[in-house]
Amino acid sequence: MNIPVHFFTNDAESINNKLKAKKGRKPFGFIGTIEAVKSIAKEEEEEFAQAIGGISQKYELHPEFVKFAVTNFI
Repeated sequence: MNIPVHFFTNDAESINNKLKAKKGRKPFGFIGTIEAVKSIAKEEEEEFAQAIGGISQKYELHPEFVKFAVTNFI
């Protein structure tokens, strides 16, 4: 069985920890926080696209969403 290292979640605490890690656990101010959120959103969008395309070695869709995979889009 090939279990992925990373699963996508929308857990608020998970997002909070991602934001803290992106900011280096230091205050960034309002604009810095907005930039960190934008960066996280871009990374998650890329991760999601790779999972849907079936081209990622690290990410995959949760079994209930495999029906949405587009494996031959290239």
